[in-house]
Amino acid sequence: DWTDIKQVSLPGPCQAYELTRGVFAISKGFASHHLSITTLPTSSQPASQVERENLGMRIRDFAIDPSQDVVAFVAAELHGR
Repeated sequence: DWTDIKQVSLPGPCQAYELTRGVFAISKGFASHHLSITTLPTSSQPASQVERENLGMRIRDFAIDPSQDVVAFVAAELHGR
């Protein structure tokens, strides 16, 4: 039985996302510079969110490991831009 339901707002369309160990990360659109990381709420902690609008690279994909505080990126190289 659920004791509570929480809604967490996330950015619109995404290129890549990952859900691992209570952390949901998403990047907007193809080759976006944006990354949003949301720690999902628990019975003892509210949700928290970190947004980075410009990481200095165009994200094609990524992987996260919250237990090691690690994010690994695959950057998209767009020729002629």
